[in-house]
Amino acid sequence: MGPVVSDVVFGFAMILLYVSANSYIIGSYSNYAATAMAAKALIRSEIGVMVPPFVNPMFHNMGFKYAGLLLGASYIGDCASVCVLYLVWREGPSALKEGVQESEDS
Repeated sequence: MGPVVSDVVFGFAMILLYVSANSYIIGSYSNYAATAMAAKALIRSEIGVMVPPFVNPMFHNMGFKYAGLLLGASYIGDCASVCVLYLVWREGPSALKEGVQESEDS
């Protein structure tokens, strides 16, 4: 039961990151949204191609304990980035208003 629950949490976090990244790109680069999304897909694919060649040597050289620790630490980093995205979503509009007011005052 434990692995299923962790997979649900991981899957939800990945979907949340993916959707929020797409929304940010489309909102930021509205005139060039298709090009920006294609660039993001290209970068994601390149990373996906580069990872498998070093996973087996990593587990072989570092051992399962430390290689798993490294992957677990990257998962904690993913969870932390979800928290940062939530804070940006929650505090973003007020920070944007403050920035616009400061630029109008100048």
